[in-house]
Formats: sequence, C-alpha cells, structure tokens
Amino acid sequence: MADERSAARALTQKMLDLGHRRVAFIGGTPQQHRATVERQAGFLEAIHEHPERDRIHHTLHDCQAFFDAGHETGLHVLSQTPRPTAVQCLTDDIAAGVIAAANRLKMTLPEDLSICGFDNFGLARKITPTLTTAALPAEEMGEPLRCRSSKRWKVEPGRP
Repeated sequence: MADERSAARALTQKMLDLGHRRVAFIGGTPQQHRATVERQAGFLEAIHEHPERDRIHHTLHDCQAFFDAGHETGLHVLSQTPRPTAVQCLTDDIAAGVIAAANRLKMTLPEDLSICGFDNFGLARKITPTLTTAALPAEEMGEPLRCRSSKRWKVEPGRP
C-alpha cells in the first residue's frame, strides 16, 4: 500500500527547500478518505519538522476532489492576503483546477505560484505548465482488491 504520509511530507519538504514560507494544502475533508488524513498529516509534519517552522504560514482548505472544486477553492485561496506561494493539492484534478484559477487571476506559474498534486494518472503531463505530482503505485494499490474480488466470485469455465 502506498505511503501517503511520506509522499506528502516529501512534497512539502521540497516546497520548503525551495524557499516557500506561505504554503497551502487544498483537498478533501478528513471524514472522506484515509488518503486525505494521511496527506494532510504529512504536509503538517514537514512544516513542524522544518527548522524555520515559526516563519512558515500554512493553511488547510477542504475541497471535493474534482477540477471544478479545485478551481473554485483555488480562486478563494489565491485571493487571500497574504497569498500562498506554493500549494499542495490532494489530487492532480484539484491541482489542475488551481492552475486554472491562477491563470484566471493572471498569475505566472511557477514564478508567482508553485503547485503540486498527487496520483500522476496522466493529467499532470497534459496541462501547461506540466504538474509536479507524486506518483502512486496504482498496480500495487489495486492488487488487494483484485485478489479479494477473484475470491468472491467463482468463475467456471464455459459459463458467463
């Protein structure tokens, strides 16, 4: 199973290593999915472990895991003062919505804002600029489900 927390921590550490001190996390609600809880925890751990943690301004924003929700939440977050200089998104779909919001606000990426996402299901390479994303081992994650489902149904040769 993927280590969501470590991946989020690594993405956040990279943002902080690049000098970002105003960072935001956009995506999900902790009640929705274990990945949300783990990714938010990794985001917060990286901040709290950073030597300059007292100089880091961070915010967490709930958001459905869809492009349109990412766009709407992105408009809200990017209109705040002070505006974040880096945003980590729960999914690549949300990140694409935030990129659209940044474009609408006439921001230049990555000069004005750095954005990263999660999943790397192909969308990250199709948008401009291309998205920094955490690749998850989709085949490994699906293996337990495939094994459970194959045990649930008996398939007899010659029968649909």
